[in-house]
Order: sequence, then structure tokens, then C-alpha cells
Amino acid sequence: MSEYISEKILDEKHDVERASIVLEEEENSPIPEVAAIVSNKDDPNLPVMTFRFYVMAVIFSFILSFFNQFFWFRTHPMTISTLVIQLLSYPFGRFMAAVLPAGRLNPGPFSIKEHVLVALTANCAGGTAYAVDITVIQKVWYGEDFGFLANFLLILCTQMLGYGMAGVLRRYLVYPAAMIWPANLVQVSLFNTLHKDEDLRPGQWSRFKFFLVATFGMFCYAWIPGFLFPVLSSIAWICWIKPDNLVLSQLTGAGGLGFGAISLDWNTIIGYLGSPLIVPWWAQVNIAIGFVLIAWIMVPIAYYNNLWEAKKFPILTPDLFREDGTTYETMKILKNSVLDEEAYQAYGKLRISTFFALTYGIGFAGLSSMMTHTWLYHRHKLVAQWKQSREHTEDIHHKLMQAYPEVPDWWYAALFISMTAVAIITCEVWDYKLPWWGVLLSILLAAVFALPVGLIQAITNQQPGLNIITEYVIGYILPGYPIANVTFKTLGYISMVQAMTFTSDLKLGHYMKLPPRAMFWAQLLGTVIAGFTNLLTANW
Repeated sequence: MSEYISEKILDEKHDVERASIVLEEEENSPIPEVAAIVSNKDDPNLPVMTFRFYVMAVIFSFILSFFNQFFWFRTHPMTISTLVIQLLSYPFGRFMAAVLPAGRLNPGPFSIKEHVLVALTANCAGGTAYAVDITVIQKVWYGEDFGFLANFLLILCTQMLGYGMAGVLRRYLVYPAAMIWPANLVQVSLFNTLHKDEDLRPGQWSRFKFFLVATFGMFCYAWIPGFLFPVLSSIAWICWIKPDNLVLSQLTGAGGLGFGAISLDWNTIIGYLGSPLIVPWWAQVNIAIGFVLIAWIMVPIAYYNNLWEAKKFPILTPDLFREDGTTYETMKILKNSVLDEEAYQAYGKLRISTFFALTYGIGFAGLSSMMTHTWLYHRHKLVAQWKQSREHTEDIHHKLMQAYPEVPDWWYAALFISMTAVAIITCEVWDYKLPWWGVLLSILLAAVFALPVGLIQAITNQQPGLNIITEYVIGYILPGYPIANVTFKTLGYISMVQAMTFTSDLKLGHYMKLPPRAMFWAQLLGTVIAGFTNLLTANW
């Protein structure tokens, strides 16, 4: 009898252990990459918006925005990425935790959540405000300056309009487990490397040690293509067969289509599409096929068949030309910042290279196919997600986030409406030559494309741009008004970009279990600091 009871107890214990294992498996993310990197546990008591956070957030946001804006005007801009701030803030935070007196200023060890929030704030300050270029264009080319207030309001509304859209996008791009945002997984892994303890076997390297060794090796190697042997940045080895052959240089040279060229410089490799280590393999294959079809097949066929008099211009250039192939001087056809029709007809029509024309056409086709693909393959899922977002949770990470108060919808709505009003007032009070309906149309374009673009970026880490369509739409409606064109483009294109930035940061906070309201205010803080600093630096 006792043996029977003991066996039954062991069986029950085995069943409990099996059940706990099954539960643990069920309570992880259904996406293998996310389950392997993102923790399925959380400690809501960790400090977040502390004195240390505010000090580091303000200092690093200021440094990042000043440095990047200062070097933006160079021919080859030098930038500091958010990754640098992510690394520097770790020892700085630990130093503050060691020297500050215990209490409200120092609630304990520097937490991973403080670290993530500092990085998110700096991320909003990492890029130069696009609207700064408008102020520079006005001063340099048109001799206009509407003053600091007008410029700052334009920067503020263009940087924050997209944040209001993120309130709607979070239901589709943050809560669902399938929206992985591959770039965020890299940041999560780095945060875990810096903060998490590991159970290591004898002789096994820790992740932090491996990271340090890899960083040191990359630092040493970067000097070779960067300074000692720059030719490694682009090795056009096919040109060596016959260096004086024009066609061979156009097709294979570094200044041509680059057929067969290779690079041993990591900065060159990631210069346009970002790190290939982040982009899913199937997305890379799609990109590669599209590139080969357009750049290495369509463009040479068009150029050597002299499509649109292609041979009058270089095969690869973004410059503007006259019909005879000489450089087009745009200032000769402008009068009071507006196109002078008579001067334009007298000077001659503007021409662009065949390559540039084809890429513009492909850009329009890409935006159309993106909208069609979203409607055909995702419309039912999007409707279902809207219904479920108010009733059901997605995965373990969304369940853990229920411990924190969500940002109310009216916060996002208030931000969106107020920034729209600021944009209309700014364009109406100062002479940006963009009427109020033009502002609303630009915002409508950004809102319509935000979700399809977000779906692509959340899955592939690639972000299609709206710069082409915004230029075309306002150029067709208000031809001959360059300042109105770039203002419309900035409101439409950058609002969408900022919506993606905010949404991506929300997903990172979702993975790291940051309180949503803390993320909201931290990102607004970083954006205001960056906009103010960018403008001061550009004026200086």
C-alpha cells in the first residue's frame, strides 16, 4: 500500500512538473527569435523615471543632437548612433548609482529599465530634424529667414505629428506578437548582455566578454578601410581588366552601377539598407532580386538604347541638367522664391538622368504595390486585431504589460490635434506658401501610408519612404513653389517616419516591460531637446 502511495505521489509530481514545463512554453512568445532573446519575466518594482534618468536623458540628448547636426553639413556627415549612447550610459548610470546618496536621488542599483528609457529618449534625439533643412534652404538659396519662433514651431510640429498617429498604430504594430521589429531584438540582446547574470560553464565566455572582444576587434579593423587602405571600401575588380574602357567603368566602377564590386568596409555595407544581420533572409533575397532587375538589367538597357537621350548625362547621378547635358542652374529660373515661367521657358527645360527617372517610377510602383498587398493579404487580420485589442491579450509580453497603466487614447489625440493646429498656424502666419488645406492633405497622406509602411518595417526592418509621392502631389497641385513643396514633403514624409520611430520605441519598451506613460513623456522630452538643439546649432 505504501509503495502504491509513493508511486502515485511520484506520478503526480511528474505531472505537475510536466504541466509547469508546458505552461512555461505556452507563456513564451510564439515567435522563436523573440522567445530566444526577450525575457518572459518582469519586475514592476524596478525604478524607471529616476533622477539619474533625467540627468542622463537631458545630457545625452543634447550631445547627440548637437554633434549630429553640427557635422550634418559636411560632404560626408559623421554621425553618432543611438548605440553609442546605449553603451556610454551604462557605465555613467552605474557611476551615478555608486556616488549619489541613497534615497530619492539614488533608489538603488542602476536598473535595466532606466537604461532602456535613456536610450529611447536619446533615440528621439539621434537624427537631425528634417525641417532644419527648410530653414537652411531659405537662408542659403532664397535669402529668407522667418525667425527662431517660426522655425522652431515648424520643427516641433513635423517631429511630433507622427507621435499622435502611434496611438492608433500600437494596436496593430506593437501588441501583436507577429510584429517583431527585428532591429529591436538587437537592442534587447545588448541590454541583456550588459545587465543580466549568466550561468556559465568553466571556461565559457560571458556575452559581455564576447561583446568587448568583438568591439575591440572591429575598432582595430575599422582603421584599415577607413584610413589606411580606403580602396577596401569598394573594390571594382572587374575594372582592372581594362581601366580605360568607358562602358566597363560605367557598369562595374565604384562611380557607376557597381556590377561585381565588393566591399570590405562594414560602414559601406550597412550604409543604405542597414545591417544585413538584422534583416530577415527572405527580405534580403527580395531586395537583391529587385536591385539586380532594376540597376543591373533595366538601367543598362535603357541607357545604352539612349532612352530619353540618356547618353547626354552620366549613367548614375542625382544632378539636374539642361537638354544639352550641361548643369542646370536653378537660381536663374526663380523670382522671389517662386518659379518664373518666362525665365524657365527662356532657359530651357529641366532634365534628370535616366537612372533617376526609372527609380522614381519604381518608387511610385512600390508604394502602389504596398497598398495593394496590405489590402489583399492583411485587411481581415487588421480588422480582427482592432476588435481583439480591446478584449484579449496577445502573448506573454502583452500580458505582463497589463501591470502598467496604458497611455489613454486622448493623450495621443490631443497631441495629434495640437500639432496639426501648430502646423496650420505656422504655415498661415509665416509665408511658407502652403495653404491650410495643403497641411491637412500632407497629414492625410502620412496617415494613409503609416500602417502599410509599419507592417513592412515591423516584419522586414525596411521602411519605404513617402518623399517621392509627397513631392509629386504638391508639385502637381502647387507648381512653382519650392518652399511650399519642401514644407509639404516634410509634413507628409517625416510625420510618417516619426510615427514609425515612436512605434518602434513602443515595441522596444513592450519587450523590456517599460511603463507606457513613462515612454510617452520620455520621447516627448527627447524630441523637444533635439529640435531646440538642432535649430540652435544650425543657426550657429
